[in-house]
Amino acid sequence: MGFSPDGAFPVINGEKGFVTLRLRFASESAGTYRLKRFIAGDRANVVPGEARARVDVPDQDAFIHAYANYLKRYPFLRGKANKINQSSRVALTLFGQQAHGAYPEDGQNAGTYLANFLARFEFAGHAAQFLNFIGHQVHDDPFAVKIGLSYEDQVMGRLTLNVGEMRYSDHGQGAIVLNIRYPLGVTVDKIKKQVQISFGKRIPMLLTEESVSMLPHFVSETDELVGTLSLVYASQTGFYRRPQTSNGGSYARLLRRGVAFGGQFPDVPVSSHQANENTPVANLTKAMAIFAESLILLGNPKQNNQ
Repeated sequence: MGFSPDGAFPVINGEKGFVTLRLRFASESAGTYRLKRFIAGDRANVVPGEARARVDVPDQDAFIHAYANYLKRYPFLRGKANKINQSSRVALTLFGQQAHGAYPEDGQNAGTYLANFLARFEFAGHAAQFLNFIGHQVHDDPFAVKIGLSYEDQVMGRLTLNVGEMRYSDHGQGAIVLNIRYPLGVTVDKIKKQVQISFGKRIPMLLTEESVSMLPHFVSETDELVGTLSLVYASQTGFYRRPQTSNGGSYARLLRRGVAFGGQFPDVPVSSHQANENTPVANLTKAMAIFAESLILLGNPKQNNQ
């Protein structure tokens, strides 16, 4: 048994399962509007904070005006649009809010917002399928309700969905990467089947599962390990907090009786997987004191019972 200090305080005695699915499909544009390129995100477990697209449109000025109006509706977004000289092409950039993919509700996905804007125009073929899926079916829906994956467990909470990577290149290959954190009671096979149904069968698609997927992990609150660590945290901080479950993944999964324990304190803003990731130096010394006492008590059960 043991604990892994790559989580948060208090004790994290349960972690959701997670699976990363990669959807690959042909990408050929058709219609009055043509999607030439779309890029957002570069990691499955991060909510994309920036998205870019290049599109051919019948009226550049009207299209750019519509984009400006769209951004006004969402004050938390920023963006810009530029004409590409001597062509009907427009380059779009949109900035959202990057966040940890384990908690997609904390971010604003730049890729799905940009697709949401583009999906209202007359794209056709593969481009329409791509934009509809990320711009409507999985847009602004961190709990995957719209694609039929709304699962919840009393202990671990709700399934979450992060659209971490989006790629489209005209006459090339498109890709969408979904990172899903799921509670007990759901299987990867059920998740894959539902994703495939939601994307549709009109376009041949290759759905692959990344090798880093993990099953849910749980250690009971009644376990001696959980009880000891909870008491140490209470004695060091003056506050008792019940063990919690997490959407994230830690090295505790490598142990049958492993839990995540620290070093993120509950009263400190979480900056992990964001720009300028940091933690106060004072918190490092507080965490070291907690870890030291925990190791002493776990290594000397008799002392723990006194």
